[in-house]
Amino acid sequence: MTEPDLFTLHGACANYMQSVVPPDAPAVQRTETQRAFHAGAWAVLTMLTTLSDAQGADAGAALTLQLIAECQAFVETVRASG
Repeated sequence: MTEPDLFTLHGACANYMQSVVPPDAPAVQRTETQRAFHAGAWAVLTMLTTLSDAQGADAGAALTLQLIAECQAFVETVRASG
């Protein structure tokens, strides 16, 4: 299997799917996981562009750092739960 392009949403989603969805997962699980991934990406992009448009690039950069911290905390929680 070729490595996905991690600088596109499609590639990032493919990488995520390879990591978390079993190869024998039913089609509905694959579809719902892809939809959830892209919905999350859309939510983040909407937050960043809305804030940047309204309050400027510095506010967008600050939100980016906040989102990174939030994601890191989530990953730590998941890892700790086993």
